[in-house]
Amino acid sequence: MSWRGAGDGFGGLIGYGTGNGARGSIARSYSTAAVDSGTNAGGLVGRVDGSVPATSAYWDTETSGQPASAAGAGKTTAQMLLKSTYAGWDFAGSDTSDPIWGRVEGATYPLHYGDYKKVALASLNVTDEGG
Repeated sequence: MSWRGAGDGFGGLIGYGTGNGARGSIARSYSTAAVDSGTNAGGLVGRVDGSVPATSAYWDTETSGQPASAAGAGKTTAQMLLKSTYAGWDFAGSDTSDPIWGRVEGATYPLHYGDYKKVALASLNVTDEGG
């Protein structure tokens, strides 16, 4: 995915946000989208008027081409592929529910758990040892 334009406020997740913190926030989100440079371009959020809190929200500084963002934390591709980057994200689930997210360490960005199961099954290599 790539975001291009000639206006004001381009971001990998949000182009332009307004708020006072009570209207909304960004939580447990990420972007790997390429974002053209320009006025108020950002890796995760292009422009914010007011306050829009971002908690555990990241963008890939290498794939986006953006060193800065109006909110969130920039990480390298190598960091984005580590589970430890995603503080507060549910990768474990509980005794009664599946996790929300899944990922393959060092190989994928977080995936919704249903998509993760498809990727995990597709990557299995089964061989017949009995001949």
